[in-house]
Amino acid sequence: MGGSGASISIVIPTRDAGRAFGTVLHRIMGQGLAPLEILVVDAGSQD
Repeated sequence: MGGSGASISIVIPTRDAGRAFGTVLHRIMGQGLAPLEILVVDAGSQD
């Protein structure tokens, strides 16, 4: 596989996770994985 695309993809399904979401992203980024692609899929949150 060539190119400079992301080699690691993380999909995060969420629903009403506003309070915890910053912590989740901080911990993922702290893993030192790069290049990294993070996809967040919201399921109709109310927050």
